[in-house]
Amino acid sequence: MEQTSEMQSGQGDKTSELDLSDEQFDEIVEIICEIDDPIELCECVYSTIESLLWRETDRDLLNAFSEKVGEVIGDIPFEAPAKDRETAIRDAARASLAILRNAREMRASRQSSETAPVAEEKTASSDDDEFYYLPPNLAHLLKHVEYTSPAPLEPMQKFETFRQLYETAIINKINNTLVFFHKQCDSTFRDLPRPFILSPAFSKNLQKAIEALIFPHIDSNHQVHILTPGVDWTNIDTQTFWTNRNTQLVRRKIRQLWARAWDELKLVKTAGEDGVAIAQIKENTKLLRSLLAPTTEDEYDIPRIANREILFFESMIDTPEDWLDSMNAIWQRCQDLYEQEIDPRVFQQKAREGALRDNILLACKEFPEQWGDFLVLLCHYVFPRISTRFLEQFTASLGTTDALREQRMPYLMRYLRLARINPKIKARELKEEEAWRSQSLELRNFLTGRAESKDLLHNKRVKSVSPNGV
Repeated sequence: MEQTSEMQSGQGDKTSELDLSDEQFDEIVEIICEIDDPIELCECVYSTIESLLWRETDRDLLNAFSEKVGEVIGDIPFEAPAKDRETAIRDAARASLAILRNAREMRASRQSSETAPVAEEKTASSDDDEFYYLPPNLAHLLKHVEYTSPAPLEPMQKFETFRQLYETAIINKINNTLVFFHKQCDSTFRDLPRPFILSPAFSKNLQKAIEALIFPHIDSNHQVHILTPGVDWTNIDTQTFWTNRNTQLVRRKIRQLWARAWDELKLVKTAGEDGVAIAQIKENTKLLRSLLAPTTEDEYDIPRIANREILFFESMIDTPEDWLDSMNAIWQRCQDLYEQEIDPRVFQQKAREGALRDNILLACKEFPEQWGDFLVLLCHYVFPRISTRFLEQFTASLGTTDALREQRMPYLMRYLRLARINPKIKARELKEEEAWRSQSLELRNFLTGRAESKDLLHNKRVKSVSPNGV
């Protein structure tokens, strides 16, 4: 089961925390009525909408009402004489308050009944007013980035044997570590296959490799069999297995055997005939490479597995228990800064240049180093305007040469090497950037009343179909 963007497990019950009390809402109404600056009005109304609606569960309403705010504020004649502009601001404030009240009513209705029909918008404008909606080709510029996030596996219990418990606990922990990187954005196109950590198909292949090459080392160990009877495991699930005091001794032994099994797959350096050291590969390591190879070239990209990758796989059960919560918090900061700096919504506060880059660099210090590459690459695969040009600029913070950057983020540098030899990527990104700039300019002109087309008359609002149907 998948969740929409930003929706994480265990947060659905927090919706009510964002609801404003009647007193708070009345205070906001008073503030809006006194605002005489259109930009301040934009920011106040937009921030109030985000307080009324929970982005994770009310995204459809949030997008729809954000567009309507844009239409109302966009009708203000910014270049008109002061008196006319002041009157227009007052009218916009009244219309905005109607939108806010409507948003609040819809949120309350949705809370009381998920199946309740969405009410029609009530406005404070005169009867002869005609309201327009944004043209469909511009509507996405007022929406937050939309993507899907697969849900983590729920804890499992009631196993017939302790072996089934610890094997499932290991697989689930690794899957719940990797699932964070499996976000998908349908509107973002990339020419290259996903790096392996970002691919759900790789997760399945890794599970097969663990079952074939790692579990036999653990299952056949005599000490594990001796320690098992002393564990009251019948009421332990796959999550509490990692923290329950009853599993502490056997868990420590399982971790030792896990590390030893991966160590036995590492390449061993030996002296060649000419005295030059060469890496000797074992049969089981060849099998590991075979099991982790993608079915097709487009499925995912993975380098030739060597000791660096083996150490990486070994570390996957060492992620902290609050991994998903920590990563979701980091990701939310990345999305907020992306939207504020690189792909800003009309009424969002603009972030300083380089804010997203600095946040990612800081995030890479908050969790194990080997995951940093994939956080950057995930941004690239989810956020449309994180181009290879952004990635190249980002790597400048990692060192002065490619060799130094390779030491810090080898998988990111591998991706950029593949991108550099594909001329289609740069051409497509330039075309997409030109289209984005053109649409952004068209949106600004539209919202300030300067749009000119055969479908729009200057200073007249025209009714059209809303892409959201609201």
